[in-house]
Amino acid sequence: MDNNTFVGNVLDRGPWIFYDTNAITQAAAVPTSLQFFSVPIGGQILTGPLTGQSKTKLQTNMKRQNQLPQPQRFLMRQLGFYFTASTALIDQIGMMENCYFQFKIDEKTYHEGLLEFFPAGFGTTGFSTTSGQQVWSNGQQTITARRDFGSYSRVISDALTFSLELVFPAAYTAAATAAGGQNITLIAFLDGVLDRLVQ
Repeated sequence: MDNNTFVGNVLDRGPWIFYDTNAITQAAAVPTSLQFFSVPIGGQILTGPLTGQSKTKLQTNMKRQNQLPQPQRFLMRQLGFYFTASTALIDQIGMMENCYFQFKIDEKTYHEGLLEFFPAGFGTTGFSTTSGQQVWSNGQQTITARRDFGSYSRVISDALTFSLELVFPAAYTAAATAAGGQNITLIAFLDGVLDRLVQ
């Protein structure tokens, strides 16, 4: 039995994560809105220390802007946010206290709230004896410490657009180096099951 094929020799089904990254340079003003999944591989990075460079798979695995390639269908079981280990605690707190997010499929909002409502369930952990060195993340590093939509999972087809926006209602500036700030790097991801053609 071929457990990886939904329809024999036609459709391949398997676990998949779509991810996208936004970054803010230390001491820089944060835009009033940050868009995820809107700049695919090869597109120009709009914020952060790599502004103007082209996105690669280090930043995203999106191939189209706000849409899946044809013919694909994605069952989204989790939406999550992850601050990379280089993002200082002062900046993680600042982001979580100053923004909310909205996730839409076409024009309908399906999920909204604060970043801490949707922990990643993974990340860097451990300890260090080096003075001033520590690691913080959004949530715990365990697969059970995440939000699984279960029977309320949403199907996103290649005919639909989807968007994820972080909104900052008031002006916010990333912490400066003197205050312990570093560049902010936030990854948003969609975890689920992807249907695509057998290759």
